[in-house]
Amino acid sequence: MGEGTSAAWVGISKHSSRGSDKDRHRQLAILPPQVEDALWQVAAARGQLALILLLTKYYLRPEQIVSARLDPDGLIVAGFDRPIGIDPADNDVIGKWLSLKRRPRTAQAVRNALSALRSPVLSNLEAQNHLTDASTDWQGLLDIGIVALRRFARERHAESSNYEEAVYCELLHDEDADPYDNFRWLSRTARHTLAEASRQVVAEIELAKKRMGYPQ
Repeated sequence: MGEGTSAAWVGISKHSSRGSDKDRHRQLAILPPQVEDALWQVAAARGQLALILLLTKYYLRPEQIVSARLDPDGLIVAGFDRPIGIDPADNDVIGKWLSLKRRPRTAQAVRNALSALRSPVLSNLEAQNHLTDASTDWQGLLDIGIVALRRFARERHAESSNYEEAVYCELLHDEDADPYDNFRWLSRTARHTLAEASRQVVAEIELAKKRMGYPQ
């Protein structure tokens, strides 16, 4: 772990009580496009765009972000043998954030900063609900914690590397990373979703036949 340069990846998209077992079960395992859009917008508006970039595009853990500093060769992070290359488009925003006197200085403070984005992201999504007359329960479904963001990042890095193992390992700073682990996980989710949708369709067809008096 700790070697490599982060290549520019895919561009940023432009387009009940918490904590119970029931809520955790219902929360989305992946971030839908509208959540990604809302997160980037809110993070930029609140001066936390660099934090989201460091967590996802540069795939750093909270404790690694705390130790990070920027020099002409890239990001210097404790435990890494070489600097991590920075996309020139990100250099200014990350440099300014890392130079802030009041930026998060502990791993828990990083988590707290991310948690503080949840409420305005919810407000953004609820505003979208109002505009589209949708009724998505974002309050119950939304998870933008560290685990969810790292899962999102792995998916994006797998796509941007075209599932080439060497590139993927470099982007994740892990020589044992397998891009297809992410692909298989998504495949299981997709199969489960399609199976459930199929069951619902069959049930609706059977109910309709029963109402019309078709023999069982």
